[in-house]
Amino acid sequence: MALHDAGGVLHGHEGIVDIHGSGGQVRLLSDHAVAVHGGFTPACIHYFPVPGQQLPRLIRVILYGNDIRKGVPSGLAVRGQILDFHAHADVWVGWKERGVGHPARIPGHSLDEECTNTFRLRRMSQPADGQSADQQSGPIINLEFLFKLLSVAAPSGSERRAADVWKREATAFARVSEDHFGNVYAEVGPEGAPTIALMGHLDEIGLIVSHVSDEGFLSVLGVGGWDPQVLVGQRVRLLAPGGDLLGVIGKKAIHVMEAEERTKASKLEDLWIDVGLDKDTVKARIPIGTVAVIEQMPVMIGDKIVSRALDNRVGAFIVLEALRAVAGHDLKHRVVAVGTSQEEIGAFGAQVGGYLLNPVAGIAVDVTHETKQPGVSEKKYGVVPFGSGANLSVNPLSSPALNRALIDAAGAEHIPYTLSAAGRYSGTDADTLTLVRSGVPTAVVSIPNRYMHSPSEMVDARDVKACTDIIAAWLRRVGTDENWGR
Repeated sequence: MALHDAGGVLHGHEGIVDIHGSGGQVRLLSDHAVAVHGGFTPACIHYFPVPGQQLPRLIRVILYGNDIRKGVPSGLAVRGQILDFHAHADVWVGWKERGVGHPARIPGHSLDEECTNTFRLRRMSQPADGQSADQQSGPIINLEFLFKLLSVAAPSGSERRAADVWKREATAFARVSEDHFGNVYAEVGPEGAPTIALMGHLDEIGLIVSHVSDEGFLSVLGVGGWDPQVLVGQRVRLLAPGGDLLGVIGKKAIHVMEAEERTKASKLEDLWIDVGLDKDTVKARIPIGTVAVIEQMPVMIGDKIVSRALDNRVGAFIVLEALRAVAGHDLKHRVVAVGTSQEEIGAFGAQVGGYLLNPVAGIAVDVTHETKQPGVSEKKYGVVPFGSGANLSVNPLSSPALNRALIDAAGAEHIPYTLSAAGRYSGTDADTLTLVRSGVPTAVVSIPNRYMHSPSEMVDARDVKACTDIIAAWLRRVGTDENWGR
């Protein structure tokens, strides 16, 4: 909502937020989270509970956007009850508990204690007449959880760190388990009932050390599909046995290239990792087989989420958030969200997980190409712009019955979606799950993504929310007598 509006959604609580500043927008992200983004210049933010209502232990305010630091006049103050500030990207923040300590100050600025413009944030179950949910409060997703998932290194075959983040989040509302292969499971609904599987892979593309030179430079192979051009000059994190090490991907400088070399595309075998240590230390600390990922943390750029590993940490996020959305409902099926392993090298985790669960139906969530970026053909990939919602893949391998059911659920709950066609299969966990045991009817729900398999992939939170919503809407409608035959 814009700052001059007086409405909003604060899930589970009502209260007053007092904001002084100019421009920008406020969005409510989760039970205890308020986001301020865009060109907002914050001076101070207050939270006051409605009289007689219990105050949540912590209110989290997330500030993000490219323009926040431009011309900040005064620093940040917090008064009233407990208010925690949390920053994504490079944002000056300060916090203060009631009667305790002093707000952090921005160097060179005095603290402005005068705050005006009071806004009531009230719980709303549905948008007001004539307004969409997005017009009222913007997309609401669990940004804190997503950023935690994106911040950890988890290349194919080494998904432990992402799996641990995912499991910790799931334990709040689901029964949690894991297998020996790196898959993690969270389930709700009646135990012993027929199973529906929701799969989103936790692994990301990475690198693996194949050779250590006499000078201490590391040669690497790709774990998953890389365009070597995006690797040049990137910082990397090596998951070394004795502790992580940072390095830089090196390439011959243009100044020492021959003329014909300057026009050639980089090849992975011509690149190396330099960790800035002497050769003996390198050989002692980095054995052959050490894996690495790009060192690139998630940020907000404009109103988009940008990070490495959105393919497909965001899919693993969505299946768990969809499960959270239906936890406590009168489900007819045992619903299991799976953070799968090793999709980027062959969808092997989906095969292991699918065999274990033996589901009657499944959905795989992954990314697809956003089609308004230069060079992506809408004739081939469909019309899939940012903000268009969940994308459904129509292909010979996916289940027509499940696609119809998802479309019906989207229509009933006004959830935006698009369709894309493929002539053979989807290239996701769905293809593997479809062929497990005697076959599993499976559909693919995808998030539009720019710059796939790069250090800076980009998605829109509105589409993330739509993917979560369409799966949850379908799960709430599924009965015991469904016919998913073709």
